[in-house]
Amino acid sequence: MACGERVGLIKFGSRVDVLFERDAAIQVKPGDRVKGGASVLALLPVKRPVAQPVHAGTAGEREAY
Repeated sequence: MACGERVGLIKFGSRVDVLFERDAAIQVKPGDRVKGGASVLALLPVKRPVAQPVHAGTAGEREAY
């Protein structure tokens, strides 16, 4: 998800529940007023992709994979 990206629409100022992963760092508290696309609700941890091993071999061996 990109910064400021829309994920839904709340009509007439209705209440909404937002679910985060357990390790998210929540930046707001109950009762805070927030603005869509401007307020930071939580900071999510960066998950780095797992590196895949690279094996050396002949051209024929590499094509077999």
